[in-house]
Amino acid sequence: MAIIAPRQHGGFRLAGTCILAHNKLVANVGIAGKPHADVTSINGADADGFVNPGTPTPIAANGTAVDLFSAISLVNAVYFAAVQHLPDATSTDVYASGAHRTPDIANLASIVAAFGGAVPLQAPNGVAYVATGNASVDLAATIARANALKAALNAHATQVNVHFTNDSTNFPVATVNAVDLPSLLALASALKSAINAHIVFAAGGTMVRVIMD
Repeated sequence: MAIIAPRQHGGFRLAGTCILAHNKLVANVGIAGKPHADVTSINGADADGFVNPGTPTPIAANGTAVDLFSAISLVNAVYFAAVQHLPDATSTDVYASGAHRTPDIANLASIVAAFGGAVPLQAPNGVAYVATGNASVDLAATIARANALKAALNAHATQVNVHFTNDSTNFPVATVNAVDLPSLLALASALKSAINAHIVFAAGGTMVRVIMD
């Protein structure tokens, strides 16, 4: 879980080399047998200009699917987690903080297309499926999105040159594709469990992520 450090904060130039060395040490020492160098996370910094960075919070899909409305909410939550996790990679950050070797652009594009083509930057903002109030329309749309998430996340687990070690612990999701409400509830729950466990399956240390403040 990366601690966020602003690049323009006082004293950064002196600390930059140390941050880079620290991140590489965390990855190299803790990554053996794990898919990720770091946990995709939300900034844990306080409001006083990063004086006290706090503890990062892992990205996670939250909720329980017990009916159509809650299934829509949970499938959206899995989507939000996925679109933040799949592009999170060391190759996108000069200071080597990130989950993957390289961003999983192929599977990210697949799920974004299934949800209408717009990438939300961070839950709960952005675009996901909004219930229409027509149960049959909402059920069919959410089934299609859940099945698309299953296909993309299963592919993500073994995508070439994305993970440091492919994740055969949490994937593939073996729950059958959704075809009706009961199977949608089961699949949504399985997707939640798989992606949450996958995201935190990473090297044990905490990296520092540098941003422009």
